[in-house]
Amino acid sequence: LDESTSVAGLAVLLFVRYPFEMQIEELFLSEVLETYTTGNKVFKAIDKWVQKNDLEWSKFVDICSDGAATMVGKVKGAVSRMKHVAGNASSSHCHPSAFSGN
Repeated sequence: LDESTSVAGLAVLLFVRYPFEMQIEELFLSEVLETYTTGNKVFKAIDKWVQKNDLEWSKFVDICSDGAATMVGKVKGAVSRMKHVAGNASSSHCHPSAFSGN
């Protein structure tokens, strides 16, 4: 999971990797956000996508992010909010270059 700013100056949200029918599926979610994002705005965008795609938060097992404050703030971070609704999901840190494939 990562929120980044594109060359056009748009905040874009990217994510998801999950098991489906005995295989690992990887989706590229490109959700344009306001340029100034908060953990709550990121969470709301993800929650909307989760509901739209009929996924269940209870089946999330890990939330990986780059460690930015918007993502991992203990109270207002997107990961904290996701862990609240995802029950037993853990969280992990991923170096930003892992998102770019470098």
